[in-house]
Amino acid sequence: MKNKLALLPIALGVAVLVSGCNQAPPPAPQAQAAAPATVAVAVPYYYYPDVEVYYRPETKVYWWHGDGAWVSGPRPPSTIVLRDDARVTVNLNGSEPWRQHETVLKQYPHGGRK
Repeated sequence: MKNKLALLPIALGVAVLVSGCNQAPPPAPQAQAAAPATVAVAVPYYYYPDVEVYYRPETKVYWWHGDGAWVSGPRPPSTIVLRDDARVTVNLNGSEPWRQHETVLKQYPHGGRK
């Protein structure tokens, strides 16, 4: 009987070891789908180089630089005079034309038309 009791811890250890071997391995990590590429959509704006104002006809919103920051609204202040004969159409990415202003300035310098 002593021999049988002495074997009990060994038998339990083997049972635990064997039962662990029968378990399925953890699933392999799923490959994550690549994030869809961000497609930059060109948005048409009217740009007035003489006064550095953008207008998006689709939303009827103007963007101009005032008080040290870019401001938007349904119309620029009365101190800014927009001339239709001085505007150009530019295609920019997104809804914040001022983010690409440096690029636009190179193409259409202040006070001049290309």
